[in-house]
Amino acid sequence: MKISFNDAVLARISQELQLLVGGKIQRISQPQPLQIVFSIFKSDVGEKHLLIDVSPRFYRVHLTSTRAPNAPTPPAFCAILRKYLDGARITKITQRDGDRILDLHFAVINSKGNDGETYLLTCELMGKHANAILVSPQNKILHATKLINSRVSRVREILPGKEYSAPPAPQVAREVVDVVEYQRSRGKFRPHGKSAAQFWMSITRI
Repeated sequence: MKISFNDAVLARISQELQLLVGGKIQRISQPQPLQIVFSIFKSDVGEKHLLIDVSPRFYRVHLTSTRAPNAPTPPAFCAILRKYLDGARITKITQRDGDRILDLHFAVINSKGNDGETYLLTCELMGKHANAILVSPQNKILHATKLINSRVSRVREILPGKEYSAPPAPQVAREVVDVVEYQRSRGKFRPHGKSAAQFWMSITRI
C-alpha cells in the first residue's frame, strides 16, 4: 500500500534532516533516473546518506542507511550536481511555506576555506510533477531530474538557463478561493476572520 508523502510528513522529515546542516557533501550518486543520493559527513553525527526520489508514485526525501552505487558514467544531472556541489556544505534545509517542497541550500567552500556562493536544490514532491531542480546563486536553473519545455508546459519551463520560479498553485485551490472571496464580498462567508486562502488551506491541507 502506498503511503501519501504529504506536507505533514515532509514537515516531520524536514525536522529530522536538521542534523545534516553544517555537513559536507562527500559523494553524489544517481542510482536511478529519478533518484539522487547524497553522502554527507558531519563530525558530530558521522556519515549520513540522504535519498531524494522524484518518481511519480514514490516521491520522497529521507535518510537511508545504505550508500548508493555509482553508475559507470554519471547521468547529466548527477554530473552537474557533482560539478557544483561536491565538497559543498549544507547551510539550510527548509520546507517551503508548509507545502510539499523541500529546499536544500549549499555553500561552496572557497580557497580560504570559507563559505562562498550558495546554491539551491529544490525538491518539489508533487506526484507526477515531482522534480529536483538545481538553482544557481543568480536564480537560474542549472539542471533538473526532469527538463520541461514549452511543448510540455506553457505555464512553467524547467530548462538550463531559465529563471527559476515556484510551481503554480493548484488550479482547484485557486477556483475555490475565488468562490469564497466572491461569497465574502456579498457578506455570505465569514470563516472566523480568516482570509479565503487561509481557510482553504486549513480545510484541504494542499
